[in-house]
Amino acid sequence: GLVGGALSAPPESLLGALRGALGDRDLAAADALPAQPEGALLPEALRRELQALCVRTPLYGTVSASIVAVRAGAVERYEYAAGPPDVTPFEDYTALLRR
Repeated sequence: GLVGGALSAPPESLLGALRGALGDRDLAAADALPAQPEGALLPEALRRELQALCVRTPLYGTVSASIVAVRAGAVERYEYAAGPPDVTPFEDYTALLRR
């Protein structure tokens, strides 16, 4: 998977993998998608686009993303991309959640 190998990596490597995964625009092969129900109205090309983790179509798409690392009683890290995560850098907002 996109993150699997990074789960046991140092935190910065895991964060990098998560940022990359949230911005991933790879599309599934058309033959890998389940059949549409009878009468479905989605064009096949749009249906494929909607399978990406980061969706970008002319009328619909991913507008932001967050990464939150928590432990009991505390937020360890909070990063936010204020736009599509494939083109918008994540910024660290952890300090906003610290007491």
